[in-house]
Amino acid sequence: MLFLKKWIMVEIFAVLSGLFFSLWWPFFFNLPSELKDTNPHRSAYIMSTFWTITFIILSLNLEIVSFSVDKTKSFTIGFTYMFILILVSAVASLFVFPKKDHFIEGGK
Repeated sequence: MLFLKKWIMVEIFAVLSGLFFSLWWPFFFNLPSELKDTNPHRSAYIMSTFWTITFIILSLNLEIVSFSVDKTKSFTIGFTYMFILILVSAVASLFVFPKKDHFIEGGK
């Protein structure tokens, strides 16, 4: 979207990226409750840990992007950083999330 010249294309891709990002998000909240040997206390602990780490990382990323905008007077480095961060996070999630056999239906 950074390098498109027509605003209509930027708007279309902005809507599509928002849709694709939000499609998987609701399923994520069910993960702790679908683990084997889980209970409400453990699910709450997992989700509170997730949100704490998420907001700490979010704060750091906002500082990094703000710093890059202040130094370069452009959002290009900040957007590029966020794009790379999304790609790295997608690959890292393959190692962080529990494997299929840790879930209730995974052992069958």
